[in-house]
Amino acid sequence: MTIAYEPQFGPVVSHRQFSPTQRGEAARANAPVVLTARGRFVLALVLAVVTLAAILLLSSTVAASKDSASLAVETIQVVPGDTLWAIASEANPSGDIRETVSQIVHLNSLEKGKPLQVGVTLSVPIYE
Repeated sequence: MTIAYEPQFGPVVSHRQFSPTQRGEAARANAPVVLTARGRFVLALVLAVVTLAAILLLSSTVAASKDSASLAVETIQVVPGDTLWAIASEANPSGDIRETVSQIVHLNSLEKGKPLQVGVTLSVPIYE
């Protein structure tokens, strides 16, 4: 038996033996999940970002593997006075030197703007 005091009605006697935590848990267990408009928007935004990130990661991996697989390379050792421009000019004298420099930088994971270290071995594309 539960006795509660309500100021408007005086003491209220109840013969039910429910504790407040039991009633709350039962109500929460049976309550349906309802998303508000803001919740649906946030959920859609999160799904879109995850999908876009997956597409970008997978497409860059595929592009990198295609470029590396179809490109024949030779290795050279950097000697004093060598520059990327000179190496690219020797490797591809009739082609676009800027593109060849870009490929050498990409193949060797070089940092742009840093000078070449003497004695470093570089992979250079072979052009026919």
